[in-house]
Amino acid sequence: MPPFAYRRSAALLALAALLTACGGGSDDDDDVGPATPPGVRPVAGAEGRWDGRTSTGYDVLLTILDTGETWGLYHTGPIIHGAFHGTSGSSDGQLRGSAAMVDYDKGGQVHSSLYGGSYVPQRQLQAGFVFDVFNGSYVAAYERAVTTAALAGSYTGYAGGWPHPLTLTITPDGGLGLTPASTDCLVRGSIGPRPGGRAVYDMRASFTGPNCPLPHGASVAGIAVLDGPRLTITSVAPSLVDFFAFQGHR
Repeated sequence: MPPFAYRRSAALLALAALLTACGGGSDDDDDVGPATPPGVRPVAGAEGRWDGRTSTGYDVLLTILDTGETWGLYHTGPIIHGAFHGTSGSSDGQLRGSAAMVDYDKGGQVHSSLYGGSYVPQRQLQAGFVFDVFNGSYVAAYERAVTTAALAGSYTGYAGGWPHPLTLTITPDGGLGLTPASTDCLVRGSIGPRPGGRAVYDMRASFTGPNCPLPHGASVAGIAVLDGPRLTITSVAPSLVDFFAFQGHR
């Protein structure tokens, strides 16, 4: 059974257990700049990047921004099975939130979900997304500054729900496009560091053509993170229906 699937009774039991539970980390030599500069606000609560695995064996990449905005995807190898976008609140070691989730194993079905759990700041996080439990370790590279130039290059991989490999190319000034460009699918976008001195990028993209991962005319916004040669993008349209999740290697 895929993770994060909706089961009302199991969801309530798992969520209740996790919300009453009490709650080291990993490092990462990504293509990032110097350590967080002086004057940048310290990481607070459950903020940060968290990498780990669910109880059903899916790898999860989870990012909780300083605003509480939350992005993530779950995958096995190159195959993305789902993605989510929501809002998290955290204090005193307790985490709770809500998210829109897309399940690519069910034809891109989107549903809403509550989640909750516990965390040790900048060390470990456990969260129950309905009934599947995610255990993650903190990625210390989140606290380092990044540059647009570090992203420059072409990344080949897969988008969630799309059977064909894609190559996305990022220019040194942050332009984002599909390579090779064609009338069947034209992708235009931009990508650059988020304000705040963290190792997270903001991205926007639009899709034009009859043979794209998203419907003709769709536009998305979200985040990207770089782990060595691997680029991960998680984004969604304003409707919260069309997700674009991508993982590729340079």
